[in-house]
Amino acid sequence: MNLKDRLMADLRQALRDGDTLRKSTIRLLQAAITVAEKAGERQRILSEEEIQAVIAKQVKQRRDSIAAYT
Repeated sequence: MNLKDRLMADLRQALRDGDTLRKSTIRLLQAAITVAEKAGERQRILSEEEIQAVIAKQVKQRRDSIAAYT
């Protein structure tokens, strides 16, 4: 199972469980992946490593935000 499929399965589970934090976090990641796929001149499918890089970038952004506002 690749990362996009895993995120989709985790989102479905979060929806079933009513876990709003997990649901919104996964949706943020999916949106960031979609933006990265559409960046540039033509749309393309990201590799697993590129998806991991997008996730790492999002984590870093959130940590920086937490540090800046606490």
